[in-house]
Amino acid sequence: MKGEKGTILVALLFALVAAGIACALLTFSSGHLQVTGARTRWRDLRERTMADLQLYLHRYQHRVMQEDLGRYEDLEKDWFNQTGFPPTRTGQTLIRHRFRFRPLFATPHYRARLCTDRVRAQGPRSAVRQGADVQMRILCGEIPVLKIPFMINGEIRLFSSVPPEDGPSARESPLRSGNVDLNYDINRFLLTALGNPSARLDWMYLRRRLGMEVSPDPVPKGIYLLADDTRIHSVYIQGDLDQMTFSLHAPDQQAISFCQQGRVCRLWYSPGSPGFQTENIAHSGDPDLWGKTFSQILLVNGRIFSIIQEGDYAFAKNADIVLYVSRLAVIHSSLIGEPGGCRSHFTLINMAGGIFGRQPGSKGVTIEANSEVKLHGGIISSGTFANRAPELQIKGQLIAGELDNEGQLNIRRAPENPALADFFRTGDTKILVSFLIDWIGEETGE
Repeated sequence: MKGEKGTILVALLFALVAAGIACALLTFSSGHLQVTGARTRWRDLRERTMADLQLYLHRYQHRVMQEDLGRYEDLEKDWFNQTGFPPTRTGQTLIRHRFRFRPLFATPHYRARLCTDRVRAQGPRSAVRQGADVQMRILCGEIPVLKIPFMINGEIRLFSSVPPEDGPSARESPLRSGNVDLNYDINRFLLTALGNPSARLDWMYLRRRLGMEVSPDPVPKGIYLLADDTRIHSVYIQGDLDQMTFSLHAPDQQAISFCQQGRVCRLWYSPGSPGFQTENIAHSGDPDLWGKTFSQILLVNGRIFSIIQEGDYAFAKNADIVLYVSRLAVIHSSLIGEPGGCRSHFTLINMAGGIFGRQPGSKGVTIEANSEVKLHGGIISSGTFANRAPELQIKGQLIAGELDNEGQLNIRRAPENPALADFFRTGDTKILVSFLIDWIGEETGE
């Protein structure tokens, strides 16, 4: 009997211990669920705050990139401040700005400033804070137009292609439209290309440069080379071209051919180095061209009905070609450079000027293709830029009077030809050239 009581007592003690452990486990489990629930709610708050911040940054980027900064005398006092960007709410998140400016560099014609903006996002609970650092590079003054990745100097409707759910992005292709004063010194550019920037641009001067009988009559149709004892300044084409073809003669050696009324002319050269050959091109000056360096300037007083690439690449790695066309120019294929080049290889300038382009007819640049086109170069046109390709990728710049786009247009800025900066500028204005979200994340912990 005693044995049975002892057994019962031990069993009861075991039951009490087991019950105590079970209660402790239940208490721990309940506390664990409360902590887990709190952490989940905290994570949800942080995610919502971050989503609101990303949506706001998308709208902020779109607003800044389309603003006409030139209408503000002092950006820091007149717009980038708490008056222009007061505290606001996106969803349940409070957004605040803190702007700072610092100079980057200055030239005789224009200067660059960096505007940094710490964007703070505060969620429903004050401890939930996210933030982002935005950097905006702004050019002020008479700006070389090739410093601007994309500018249509007319009224167009612009749409952002970045949906809010993709979050913010770093863009270096600002959308810019409107009436910007432009200082295009086309006469001085042409005279420099012809070898004498201080001369008077007329037919008598050009005929004298080409070794022709001097008279006020226009130069006969043809393809000419302007050279002197030291260098080859340019190729001059009078009249329309049926086709201009860019290709490689050999690695690092540029080839260009011209077709005018069935007559084909060719040239080969090493960019930046002596070594120049021609076929079927008349030229002035010393007939020995091999030891001369080519300035890589092509002048067409007329239209080009087809510009194409032949082979895998249009441009040698170090090519830096400037093509001036006074009337319509049509591009029918991609124009890309050899791998390894760090800048655009080609600048197409399309506008009337001086004695050139006075013939009746339209001007502008048209991309005419049924497949994707890649262009490693910049375009400056006072006329209409028309894209008929389903997709156009420009590694350079696009500056035009009007835009007629039927496909997808992608622009990625590349360093421009610095020799053109003195000839093609804006009037006194301010333009945003880059909008970069340098950092985004949580400002404080729990």
